[in-house]
Amino acid sequence: MLILKDIFDTIPRVYQNYIVSQDFVAIAMKDPQILALGDELCRVQSVETNLPVETILSTLSRMTTECD
Repeated sequence: MLILKDIFDTIPRVYQNYIVSQDFVAIAMKDPQILALGDELCRVQSVETNLPVETILSTLSRMTTECD
């Protein structure tokens, strides 16, 4: 998804290509284009991890709790 890459490219780097994950998720969750697509499915149920089906915004929300 090019929208996420564009967001990634705008975030200040900690070291070369490394960013603060929480910054990325916070900015992505406020982006109007992401909000417009927020209810789109982005993950099918995973057999390996047992994670459920997720939308774009639910994945970003889960990432928020996993970033710390």
